[in-house]
Amino acid sequence: MRVLFCLLWVGGLFAGLNWATQWAGMMAAPRYFASPENRWEELYFDDLPNWMLPLNSPGVVDGFYQGIWSGVPWGAWLGPIFWAGSIALAITAIGLGLTALFQKQWAQHERLVYPLAEVSLELTEGFDRKPGWPAFMQNKAFWAGFFIAALPLLWNIAEYFIPDFPRISIFDPMFGRTGRRGAPLSRYLPPFAFSYRILPTLMGFTFLCDLNILFSIWSVYLVGLGAQYAMNRVGFTVGMSGQEADAGVIVNLFSNGAMLGLALWAIWAARGHLKRVWRQVRSPVAGETSETMILSPRSTLLVLAGGLIYMAFWLYQSGNSPSTLVLWMAAFWIGLFVSMKLVAATGFAYLFPFWAGGTTILGDMFVGTRNMSTPTLVSTHMVNHRLLAGWRVPTALPNIERTMARSTKTNRLIWIGVLLGVIIGAYYTVWLCYNWGGASFHSWALEGSARERYNIIAGAVGDTDRSVPDMEKTGVYLLGTLGALIFAVLQARIPWWPIHPMGLMCAFIFWTFS
Repeated sequence: MRVLFCLLWVGGLFAGLNWATQWAGMMAAPRYFASPENRWEELYFDDLPNWMLPLNSPGVVDGFYQGIWSGVPWGAWLGPIFWAGSIALAITAIGLGLTALFQKQWAQHERLVYPLAEVSLELTEGFDRKPGWPAFMQNKAFWAGFFIAALPLLWNIAEYFIPDFPRISIFDPMFGRTGRRGAPLSRYLPPFAFSYRILPTLMGFTFLCDLNILFSIWSVYLVGLGAQYAMNRVGFTVGMSGQEADAGVIVNLFSNGAMLGLALWAIWAARGHLKRVWRQVRSPVAGETSETMILSPRSTLLVLAGGLIYMAFWLYQSGNSPSTLVLWMAAFWIGLFVSMKLVAATGFAYLFPFWAGGTTILGDMFVGTRNMSTPTLVSTHMVNHRLLAGWRVPTALPNIERTMARSTKTNRLIWIGVLLGVIIGAYYTVWLCYNWGGASFHSWALEGSARERYNIIAGAVGDTDRSVPDMEKTGVYLLGTLGALIFAVLQARIPWWPIHPMGLMCAFIFWTFS
């Protein structure tokens, strides 16, 4: 049961809105929606990474959105599926290397609780013995919690068969059929500053989370709202004339800096463990207990290096310059590394690092768009979480290793799950669109998200007033780094200190409260 669960956990990270739907839209949209009005073809079509897009053959993109019954042109899509799968394997390799490198430190030395894995282990404990049920399932409190969460979901099943059947909408998404949950607080705050959604499963996982972290998330969020209100109210900005950062950009810079601080602290806290790993890489001793999990120390280093090198070449071929490539990968893996650790600590599965556009912030701040070529601008804005396959996998890997409890199948299971997820997700999405017409679904993921992204690229390429490196914005970024480091030291040294540095990273994420 645990093997099947983990296989579905990995493979399911590629389905639907997680990746496949938005990826398919990003692949087909540029040639289908290009027009004289949006000037896409004029501005950057010559600089698109065509090797990752479907072949520009007659009927390929038109059939994708309008539907054809003569068969899917799989020959045009083999290239995109292959390159998507290859980068997914590279991202998985890096995530697997980081998991192998830090898992022992996090599990044994820092005592992270792994709520996602812990609940999975408890739910399957005892299934191989009589009577075949975990002991806690005989507790009345368990069944009370189960029915509170299950009854609205079971009730709403009738709606699939009877469209007018009254619906219990208490667990609906923030943007549901009943409209957005919440209310605007002020014109000086983001429109989603006060929104909510009730998620029983998330509440169950975060029940095991440290109280300091939970307190930090909501308390620092309120402080962040106050800061945004004050900056917007007085018109406070930072940056050079003509490229000032408003309150929204300032908080993004600060939060991305806090992510860097959390990453630096995680490495510093593990310095002793990392020294032992390096000693085992250089001169392994027969019979000595390995300091890495899943992989041997040398295999860990090889897998990590191989994934990073391949990803660097993949990004370079997509159009990145060497300088922006380094900054892009730094922002990408800082965010993922921090999320890997904090998901293991909190069970908050909605914690992912791309809400703040971190992969473009560092390039704009340290290089400046004035110093970027058109292929670089296209690549830095096009290659993001909507296009990259497998970016959700690394945060799941520490929990999967914990769930599998040192099983020899873990390594193989992860690779199989990734390959199946990419192939099945891509195959089914492309097949569905050609058979029924992608436009007929009226899906934001297939159309809206891709059009939005390519319009952003057109704006960046066509902008005549481009940015240059800005020390004031760099100062805000480093202030977030310093703040996270100070809070981490205070939490480690002062027993009563209530604020976890994670709060600084989440201070401006409205998704945390939706």
